[in-house]
Amino acid sequence: MRAYSTENWLSPTLNRESFQHVQSLFPTARLRRGAGEPSALPTALATIDHIMCPTLDGSMVPMPQLLEDTYTDSLVILRHGTLIHEHYASGMQADSVHLLNSVSKTFLGMLAGILVGDGLIDLDAPVSTYAPHLTGSALEQTTVRQALDMTSGVKFNEDYAVPDDDFWVETSVLGWRPDLTAKAGTGSLKDFASGLTETEQGEGLHYRTLLTNVVAMVLEGATQTPVQTLMEQRLWQKLKPEYEGNVVVDATGFPYFGAGMSISARDLARFGQMLLNDGALEGEQIVPADWVQATRAGSDKHRAQFAAADDAGILPGWHYQNQTWVSTADSLLLGIGIYGQNLYVHQPSGIVIAKLSTQPEPANEGLLGQTFLLLNALQQDLST
Repeated sequence: MRAYSTENWLSPTLNRESFQHVQSLFPTARLRRGAGEPSALPTALATIDHIMCPTLDGSMVPMPQLLEDTYTDSLVILRHGTLIHEHYASGMQADSVHLLNSVSKTFLGMLAGILVGDGLIDLDAPVSTYAPHLTGSALEQTTVRQALDMTSGVKFNEDYAVPDDDFWVETSVLGWRPDLTAKAGTGSLKDFASGLTETEQGEGLHYRTLLTNVVAMVLEGATQTPVQTLMEQRLWQKLKPEYEGNVVVDATGFPYFGAGMSISARDLARFGQMLLNDGALEGEQIVPADWVQATRAGSDKHRAQFAAADDAGILPGWHYQNQTWVSTADSLLLGIGIYGQNLYVHQPSGIVIAKLSTQPEPANEGLLGQTFLLLNALQQDLST
C-alpha cells in the first residue's frame, strides 16, 4: 500500500516516490510515443565518479556525493548526441517517468514556436484574440509575446515558500493542494485565469506559471485543437521518444503545461538534443531554427528586464524568453523546475544534461546554486 496521497504527495520524503507516479494521483492525458523506433542514442558510457565539484563553501566534493546531496533521481548526459552517462536512484529506471514541474514550460515554449512558424499566431496580438474567455480580465491586453516571456502586467504572486500563494491556489484547480480548493473557487484553469482582475504597473519580468497556462490557451484557441494533441503530434512524437509521457489535466481536460508533464530522463535528453541542434533531430526540423536561435540570443531588452527582476543577481547577464532560461554568453539553455528538475543544453560543448530530482523544498537557493555548480562541473569535465 502506497504511503503518499493527494494530501501529502509534495512532502519529503514521500515526493521521492510520488513524483514518479503522478498519473496515479491526478487525471492525466497520455502523450503517446507513436509508431516506429525511438531516435538513436548511441552509447559510449563514461564514469563521472572522478569529477570533483566545487561547493558553495569553496570545498571540492566528489560528484557521486553531490548527486546524492542534491536528491538526484535520474541523470542522463549526452555528448554530441551520444549517451555517455546515466544514473538512477530512488527506484527509478530508464523507463521510469518523473514529474518535470516547470521544465514542462520549455516544451510549451517550443510548441509555440512551431505554431508561430506556421503563421497561426501573431506574437504582438492580445491573448484574448485567441482566448476570448480572457476578455474583461486582467489578462485581456497581455500580448502573446508578453505571456511567453513572463512580462505581463497581471497581478499574480509566485512565492513557493508562502503556503497559500497564488501559485499554490492555481494548482488546487488540479487537486494538487486540496486544502486550497475553496479559495480557487473553480476546477478549471481557464476560469481561474479569466477571474483575475488586478494588474500591476509597468512591463517587467515576473515569473508566473499562470502565464504558461495562458500560452496553452492561446495555442488551443489559434488551432481549435486540444493543446495536448498539438504537443503530442507536433513536438513529442517528432522526438521519437522511447517511452510514453503524460500531462496533468484539470476537470475539463485542459492540460497543465505550466508544471504538469512527466517523462523519462532519456526522453528529456532527446528534447535537449533537439534544442542543441537548433530545433532539429535526426535530420528533421521540428522547431523552426530561428525560434530556437532567437531564444538563445535574446535581446538587450530581455537582459535588462531580467537584471531588474527580483533575485536576478544569482544569474548575471541571463535572460528569460519563450519559457526558457538563457545565458547568452555561454550559449546555454536551461529548463528549471521546482524540487530540482533541470535540463541543461550547452551548445559549444555539445553537452546535454537531464537531471530529475525530488528535493525537500520547492525552491531552496542553496540547492539551486549547488546544482548549477554541479551541472557546470559535469559540462566542463566531459567536454574535454
